[in-house]
Amino acid sequence: MCGIVSAVETVILLLTTLIPVASYALSAFAGMVSAVIVIECGKKRALAVYFVVSVLSVLLVADKEAVALYILLFGHYPVIKQCIEQHIVSFRKRMILKIMIFSVTVTAFYFLCIYLLGIPNEQFTMFGINIPVLFLVGSVVIFVMFDKAFTNIISIYFQKYRSRLLRYRQ
Repeated sequence: MCGIVSAVETVILLLTTLIPVASYALSAFAGMVSAVIVIECGKKRALAVYFVVSVLSVLLVADKEAVALYILLFGHYPVIKQCIEQHIVSFRKRMILKIMIFSVTVTAFYFLCIYLLGIPNEQFTMFGINIPVLFLVGSVVIFVMFDKAFTNIISIYFQKYRSRLLRYRQ
């Protein structure tokens, strides 16, 4: 099962080459597929899938921005989400922790892009407003919506598809 999910995630990331405008969405979707591994096989195997897909995508995928997003955030997010939701009862504390992890990741992605692409930091200021700060605030709102949608997708998986998958797994 882990090999199949690794292949599916790699193919989804390869699609970012064909559909460049969907790099963020496809990176997120590739990471969401790992939720099945977290649920059915555990965190260790999900991290193994994350590692395999990360290596394969670095080697095969042309859209390095999508690869960086997968590696820094979306690839391991199902494992982080499961750990946070399993150990922290309070919804507010869970969301604060998830947003903090997301913010650190987006900030790391920003600096990685600046230093690897050599873009001067002054280019990100317009009319005295720091554009990356606005981007971070907007992306946090989108991330909260993503997390809610991800939770709903996991619920649908449990309600409709898990029993079908378990029949074929035996």
